[in-house]
Amino acid sequence: MKVARSLRRAGKASFGALAGALACALIAAGAVDGAVLGDAGADLGPAFLVAAIAALVAATIARRLRFEAPSARAQRVSFWLAIAGDLADIEVSLALVAGSFTAIMVTGGGESPLYPLIYAVVAFAATLMSRPGAIAAIGAALLIEVGLAWRAPSWRDAAVPLATHLAFLIGAAAAHALMLRGLIQRHRRRRAIRLDREAAASRESARDYRLIAAALGPASRAPRARDDEERLLSAGGVQIITDQASWVLATLKRSLDARTVALLWLDDDGERLKLKEIVSDRDDLIEQPRLPSAGVIAAVVRDRAPLLLAATKPGQLPYYLGGGDGAGDLPGVGAYRSGPVDHRLE
Repeated sequence: MKVARSLRRAGKASFGALAGALACALIAAGAVDGAVLGDAGADLGPAFLVAAIAALVAATIARRLRFEAPSARAQRVSFWLAIAGDLADIEVSLALVAGSFTAIMVTGGGESPLYPLIYAVVAFAATLMSRPGAIAAIGAALLIEVGLAWRAPSWRDAAVPLATHLAFLIGAAAAHALMLRGLIQRHRRRRAIRLDREAAASRESARDYRLIAAALGPASRAPRARDDEERLLSAGGVQIITDQASWVLATLKRSLDARTVALLWLDDDGERLKLKEIVSDRDDLIEQPRLPSAGVIAAVVRDRAPLLLAATKPGQLPYYLGGGDGAGDLPGVGAYRSGPVDHRLE
């Protein structure tokens, strides 16, 4: 029973790749050499094979568009399901190579104006396909090129075109693999770094708001890893508190008719501030959350006491670029303490 199920999975996963490999092997062996467009006396065998390869290409593209990767559990259970994605890429690569060489053969062979099509297919596979798919495309193209040269009337005459075609194939694959694939990888790394920074900021906000400490105690026995648990616990809670804080600051700003209302937070060491939320009519707001403890804020942090000013001066408010000019801001700065964290309101 298990053997039969494994054979069914193997056949379903690899049938398309085997069909593409067979088509490439037939082309390399010269099975489509007699099929020429516009030749009424052409042999029906090669013409039938050309139609079959065209149908194979269409069916392969349709299958790939409908392909859905098996679940992680299914991939753990079956080897063939685990490599189904790679086999799908191999199937597409081989089908495209077979279709390209078929179009080349029926439009003049080595003199065909469609010859650059195979270079485009190899470049496409090297750029967007998985590594097995890219290797399959390059290997099949090289195999067919060698087969074409082998069937030439004179090996000496075929050596120069063969070397030229092989150089272009390898060059197209290498150029796209090094340039476009490298560019894609660089963008992916940048995106991963950005996501890691956002996740770290979310975890830090969750700790500031006491979400993680309140939800995860020493007796926690969550089946997930600690990092996963913290991420799941903090994601929703941080967003809710952030929205509520923004609404509260916006309401306070309207009530006081102020230009800027900011919520500042002390670090764990109690010496440096970070900007948690700010609502302002000004555009010259600082972007980084860490603020220098200078000006009015330094006095509040040092004395841990409310501070009331008649007006602020340029350079006294650290959440403006360059310290701001202070014109039109709220004429007082206050501080109040709530548990282990200091909140700051302008």
